[in-house]
Amino acid sequence: MESLMDYLDILEDLLESSSGRGTFFNKASIDKNKFYEVIGDIRLSIPSEIQHAQKIIDDHDKIINDAKLKAAAILQQATIDAQNLVDGHEITRLAQLRNMESEEEAKKFARSMQIGAYNYADQKISETEALVRQALDNVTNSYRITEAELSKTLDELYKGRQQLKEGKSGSSA
Repeated sequence: MESLMDYLDILEDLLESSSGRGTFFNKASIDKNKFYEVIGDIRLSIPSEIQHAQKIIDDHDKIINDAKLKAAAILQQATIDAQNLVDGHEITRLAQLRNMESEEEAKKFARSMQIGAYNYADQKISETEALVRQALDNVTNSYRITEAELSKTLDELYKGRQQLKEGKSGSSA
């Protein structure tokens, strides 16, 4: 199947190759059946252009959903890992607390363990944030491409209609 621009080129060629060009009132004689055939082909090609745009939109939605799932999984795993780190060090921490001579040292050690767990969770959340930002960039780029393609298709359709109108007004005058 040819593109809209190809069909518009065919219509333009029909007008260019028509007999009577340059005659009084700029009238032209063209093959009416061929002209209608090309118009029919244009109508058939429009749905494929729209389907292509819809596929880009669907891909966009899939990227967003995948990013959300990955972000949720990473966040959940970071929470589990942070808890495991705290739990794994709990026995060691308790033994060290018993051996510490002052309550102040015990508080400092507990605080350092807590800070370590928070830092680990923060690192995992930061990685998740980077993935979500990357997904957003991908979605933004997909949107721009889709918008450009649809805009180009609209321009082609408009130009084609204008050429048809010019051909119609030229042949009916």
